[in-house]
Amino acid sequence: MEQKNLAEMIKVYRDAYKKYRNSRKYKEARKKYKESEEGKAYLVRKSSCQKKYRESKEGKAYLKEYRKSKKGKESFRLGQKKYAKKNKIKIKAHDIVNRKIRSGKLQRDSCVICNSNNAEAHHEDYNNPLDIIWLCSNHHKKWHFQRRNHAKKNH
Repeated sequence: MEQKNLAEMIKVYRDAYKKYRNSRKYKEARKKYKESEEGKAYLVRKSSCQKKYRESKEGKAYLKEYRKSKKGKESFRLGQKKYAKKNKIKIKAHDIVNRKIRSGKLQRDSCVICNSNNAEAHHEDYNNPLDIIWLCSNHHKKWHFQRRNHAKKNH
């Protein structure tokens, strides 16, 4: 009898907490905290720890297994759908470039910085899908990192 009572109490608590997490009051408080200096510092520490874990042997092994699971596959698929919905212009630009490469109308060039043959198409403006710069994956990542940091400083 006591176990059933405890289980019911836990269920009531979880339901109430779920309801609170979906409330406007909670979302506003969470947003305010994230914008505060304390909240920003916490998010930096949290993301740093998450990155360290993901890059560790243990983290990589866990993620590999998770991605194979039904839940992991579903999560990945939903993430792709969400990205595609949010970034329609980017997806369209990437598709145009990939079709042109496959048809032979566009030749993959070498990285403009280091001349590596394994280059990726970088779009400065997704509204002009064929106006691209060829960058190797390393320089492409650095390019976006610098642009993101520059945008943060000017904001």
